[in-house]
Amino acid sequence: MGTAGAVSNVTISPGEPFVGDEITITGQGDPDSEIIARTNYTVEVPVENGTYDYGLDDVKIPQGTDNFSVEAWNVTNLSILVKKFEIPFTRSTPANSTGFARISQSNVPPLTYDINITGASGEEDINITLEGVSTLETDEEGYFEYSYRTDNVPAGLFIIDIDNSTFEVYLQERPADGNQTDPGMIPAFGRWLTRIWSG
Repeated sequence: MGTAGAVSNVTISPGEPFVGDEITITGQGDPDSEIIARTNYTVEVPVENGTYDYGLDDVKIPQGTDNFSVEAWNVTNLSILVKKFEIPFTRSTPANSTGFARISQSNVPPLTYDINITGASGEEDINITLEGVSTLETDEEGYFEYSYRTDNVPAGLFIIDIDNSTFEVYLQERPADGNQTDPGMIPAFGRWLTRIWSG
């Protein structure tokens, strides 16, 4: 199976998604080929008493992703704690001289995790970006489909890059009186997290 050329006819639905919706991306590439998909979002996290903490609970991790990374700016350090079967696993890194820190990992078993991103900072708030890279396979006619839920993604800008073509999706807060989406798997973001631990 080779690498696809330029993709075309990319469609993202629903057109105006709410947090918790399943977003589906479809398109056309070369037959029986691979397409690289990148997804990321940035969240502003408050700093209290010199520390920041951003949590994601009950994240289901499906099979099949290439890489997951967390980046933080204006921090002293960055730590990621992942808990599976009530057993915690932690990775940490100091920030560089400009206050930037990054942790990247691959090959996490497809289980359900609680995840906490923490560290120290002298700012009032800091930005954390979570990015995942997945490989999509086209069928014999070049068609591909990529679906994921956004339960653990905050309202705001969500970036999807398919074969170096960038698409911006704005996730809206679901109205308090609106119908709630049933909980489920979040393949895109979950796939990022499948790479956070390799043992």
